[in-house]
Amino acid sequence: MEFLYVLEGVTFRYRRAVRPTVEDVHLVIPPGRLTAIIGPNGAGKSTLLKLLGRRLEASEGTVFYRQQPVQTYPAREWAQAVAWLPQSPSIAFPIRVEDLVRLGRWPRRRTWFDRPRDAEVVARVLDVLGIGHLRGRWFHELSGGEQQLVHLARALAQEPETLLLDEPLTFLDFRHTVQVLSKLRQLIDQGLHVVVILHDLNLVAHYADWVVLLHGGRVMAMGPPDEVLQYRHLKAAYETEVYVDLNDLTGRLIILPMPADWRGSSS
Repeated sequence: MEFLYVLEGVTFRYRRAVRPTVEDVHLVIPPGRLTAIIGPNGAGKSTLLKLLGRRLEASEGTVFYRQQPVQTYPAREWAQAVAWLPQSPSIAFPIRVEDLVRLGRWPRRRTWFDRPRDAEVVARVLDVLGIGHLRGRWFHELSGGEQQLVHLARALAQEPETLLLDEPLTFLDFRHTVQVLSKLRQLIDQGLHVVVILHDLNLVAHYADWVVLLHGGRVMAMGPPDEVLQYRHLKAAYETEVYVDLNDLTGRLIILPMPADWRGSSS
């Protein structure tokens, strides 16, 4: 099987940091999947995602994308292949929604001028995410959840083959959370590869195909959700009691954090 990503002994240390943020990471990410990166705060999730998106370069080891070191890809080729959406990106200038989403087309352009194809893609991704009605609005006037959806639309407008998302569900309500994850699943069925940082383990259990669990900058477990989202892994990684069982409605796992003294509490 040809993997989408392979990391071999990858370590990254920020300048003046005492310890590496990620250390000796060995992992694989299969193609055609929704891969979720999970772990407690400070586990190295965002740093790992930046390494996958070559926003950072490994201090040691190698990050391979489709069997080729990520740093060897020409910039334009990489921008067309991989889109990266950071956590809560900010826009410092006034811009309308449609124009902001159109910026995602830059890696696909040959000239400064829009093509009919650019307008078609922008309109399509806005409609796919259910925010076509916002196209003429000023971005800074939107709610946090609406802004997050617009940023996702800009990434999709890039027409990447791989989408890297750092906590894309921030500010989204239940309806929009389900909408975004369901749309991502549909896009995966059409050939998109998605790697996403998620905190809600129940969403991971329901939507993810592959899970990477980080703790202390290292991979604690990796594989299908049923293998990774086990009590022993989660208790060790999050250092808290958890309840793990099967959801009778969905057939997927359900995970609940439990208070430390739950065994002694009365019902």
